[in-house]
Amino acid sequence: LLVAARLSAIVLCENLCYNRQRRRDVPDLASGRLYIDVGDRAERRKRHSFHHELWHMIDWSVNGNAYDDVDDEWGALNPKGFKYGPGGKHMRDDSGSSQLASAPSPEFLNRYSTSAFAEDKAEVWAALMCYQWILKSEALQSKARLLMARVRQICPEMDADWWKTVQEAQRKPHDLWELHQTEHSGALRGFWHNYVTGESLWTRDDDKGERPKS
Repeated sequence: LLVAARLSAIVLCENLCYNRQRRRDVPDLASGRLYIDVGDRAERRKRHSFHHELWHMIDWSVNGNAYDDVDDEWGALNPKGFKYGPGGKHMRDDSGSSQLASAPSPEFLNRYSTSAFAEDKAEVWAALMCYQWILKSEALQSKARLLMARVRQICPEMDADWWKTVQEAQRKPHDLWELHQTEHSGALRGFWHNYVTGESLWTRDDDKGERPKS
């Protein structure tokens, strides 16, 4: 699959920016380089972002500059009359758009997915690779099956048996907690948020008492 994506190099860096905008990972589609910021992000977010950006590279290698064009087969899985936004770069300041609770309807993983065809596909792909069980609705499962079918056309090795190994790997314990900040008693306070369950705790071992409002 990495060959099909034309991935030529993975560049590890910190304080990554693109066009003066802070970014975490950036795929250079023309050169095949994937820039990954290895700074202070949670493990879960690093894994998700890597697969998200890798999908963009796969999509571009197959479709070229048309990778974000209208996709009728994909669009048929969305709510009737729905139209995507102007692109993911316009949601960079929306810190809550990547959370599952932000999804406007069952057809989308989160609000960020509604920004463009390409971002919707990349978010579903990242979930497929990291935690398939969050793809709960029929629409999301149909989108996942569509991506799996398309990928197998360019990489026949990614068959049903291959996906079983992915599912087995996902059953192993992974750290899905991330540190966030919220205003509490007039000041910013850090809290832990579980991306998959939506649970929030002031400390990782805090199972009693007041919970942060995330």
